Amino acid sequence: MTLTPVSLAKLWRDPKSSVEARRQLLFQRWDECAEHLDGFDPERAPDSESALDTQRRLAGQEVRDRIIRFIRNVAPAGSADAYTPAELEALNGERASVQRFDPYGPRAG
Repeated sequence: MTLTPVSLAKLWRDPKSSVEARRQLLFQRWDECAEHLDGFDPERAPDSESALDTQRRLAGQEVRDRIIRFIRNVAPAGSADAYTPAELEALNGERASVQRFDPYGPRAG
């Protein structure tokens, strides 16, 4: 599945899924993306990284940023559809990523 703004909107509008299930799915899509670590320049690959790995990492961060922007648009902090602090804590407890999932944080998106 390509995560374009259109596909994200389709996922969010799925009438068969609860808001909680849709938030979970957005988190899962975010968590599946390749990542770069805080303090690491995403434009500069480490010596041990191949050109393809660099492209994957940069593309993954681009998709993560797109997902965060989408979340901030459809489920902004404080809204009825927003992730709760407890929900974010639980999701971060199950993430495969090194980066924390914090769609409302200062560096997100």
